[in-house]
Amino acid sequence: MEYETENNHSPVQAIVTALADAADIDPVDLPPISEHVDPAALNALFDPHDRTTDGDTVLSFQVDPWNVFVRSDGFIRVCDATQRTDLGPVFASIST
Repeated sequence: MEYETENNHSPVQAIVTALADAADIDPVDLPPISEHVDPAALNALFDPHDRTTDGDTVLSFQVDPWNVFVRSDGFIRVCDATQRTDLGPVFASIST
C-alpha cells in the first residue's frame, strides 16, 4: 500500500493509518507504534514542513507482520514482512 503524508497529519499519524489499512483494522486496535520506533524522532526526521523533496532519505522498520518504509518526500509504503522487499523497488511504482 502506498500513502503520501498530508500537511495536516504528522508522519506518525500517516504511518498508523497506513498500517491499519494494511491490516484492515481500526488504528486504535494496533499496538503502540512506540514499541517499534520513537514517534517524536520520526516526526522530527520527516517533518512535513521541512522535508526535502528528493526522496533520498528512507527509514524502514518492522511492525509484525509489516515492513514500513518512509521516504523523505512524504511517501510511505507498507509491505508484507513475510515476503522479501528490496529497498530499490519499494518506491519504483511511485512517480514523483
